[in-house]
Amino acid sequence: MSEPLRRPGYGLDNVGERGERTRERIRAVALSRFAAGGFHRTSIQEIADGAGVSRAALYQYFGSKEQIFLELLGDSGSAVVDLARRFEPPAPTADGFRAFRSWIEDWAYIFDRHSTMFTEWGGITAPDNSIEQAVGSFVTRLNRRLAETLRLAGVRGIDPLSAAIVLSNVILRFNFLRVRGGPRHADPELYYHLAVLLQLMLFPETPADATRPRLHEPQEWFERRVDGPLPSRRGVPAAAPYYARFESLSARSAGTVRELMKSGLRVFTEKGYHRASVDEIVADADYTRGTFYKYFDDKVDLLVALSDECSQDLAADARRFGRLDPAQEDGAQLRRWVRESFVLYGQHRGAYRTWVERSPTNPELDGMRDRVVVAMRRALHVTLGRVERSHPLDLRVSHMFLVALIEEIPLAFKLNGLPVKQEPLTELLSVIIERTLFNSV
Repeated sequence: MSEPLRRPGYGLDNVGERGERTRERIRAVALSRFAAGGFHRTSIQEIADGAGVSRAALYQYFGSKEQIFLELLGDSGSAVVDLARRFEPPAPTADGFRAFRSWIEDWAYIFDRHSTMFTEWGGITAPDNSIEQAVGSFVTRLNRRLAETLRLAGVRGIDPLSAAIVLSNVILRFNFLRVRGGPRHADPELYYHLAVLLQLMLFPETPADATRPRLHEPQEWFERRVDGPLPSRRGVPAAAPYYARFESLSARSAGTVRELMKSGLRVFTEKGYHRASVDEIVADADYTRGTFYKYFDDKVDLLVALSDECSQDLAADARRFGRLDPAQEDGAQLRRWVRESFVLYGQHRGAYRTWVERSPTNPELDGMRDRVVVAMRRALHVTLGRVERSHPLDLRVSHMFLVALIEEIPLAFKLNGLPVKQEPLTELLSVIIERTLFNSV
């Protein structure tokens, strides 16, 4: 497992010292191009030109752009495996929390060192994609290693493998969002609050004093709760429902638009936005390109229409969270919300993922994402403000944590080769939310 994602080179087995230098130059140029323009917008020709070799010569070393990516991803995979080996059994004690927090913080160093690969892989993976297959094999072994450590720690009330999958995916998603959407430096306060939530996920019985900050850190972190004024909507663009663009259409034309949107969302979900083409969308809908361009300017224009519909549904979903009663004994309200959210995020995944990855860049898409973010943070503020807590809680981290659970974990189960069944997942994530966000005195 020292190089879990690495693939052998293509073509030449014994390239010699000069060939090795060329190979490393290709890798270095590819990494630089992926960082600057992203995997999808980088062509093999650009990599070859940057490395000073012909396209044909590049193919002597690598069979495809995906193979270059897999080799580079192998380096980051090795670093993660080394970190997993250093994972000591956590415990519901002050010493256990400090060690667990330090291990979580170490992920930031790994992520920053290999940020290009980690931030790109989420947008590349798609069903039957060689990269997803390789990543799936790697994360399965990684999470089984983490699960064994959690078994040794005596984690109860939650399956250790399920806990390991949530643990690794939440940490990766946290770092992804930090790099893509905010300051690149690792904010120690945010990592502290993330560690508190993950500690409570594993050991909800952890005493309050055990999760205090380090002596040299501000003790105000420990006092943080969800209180004060609601997050402001100021600066967030007002919604402009997509259907307003088509309200003057005849019933037949409106039906055509709806079918094109359904096909667009289906193709974006199956292939990813960047790998999807207008030709594939119209073939799925059984229309011509001319019909598509009668209603949409281009693929981005279709994405904007789909994203506006997505933002309306997810903002309404956030408001439903704001009406939950965290003190409800049987948790029926929460489980209903989790179940419905699974359906919504799955339904809109093809559009929603482009917001998370911030690709393509588009001010309308940014405005839709911001509306949903503010709606969810306001809902979290209302619901979590009703919980009398003994442990600290940060609103920004709580938002990231909740969305990672709903959006990422069903896909993570699939990637780990586990069945994705709605009711068991609904129960798992509801229990985690109760242990973490709803954890009361």
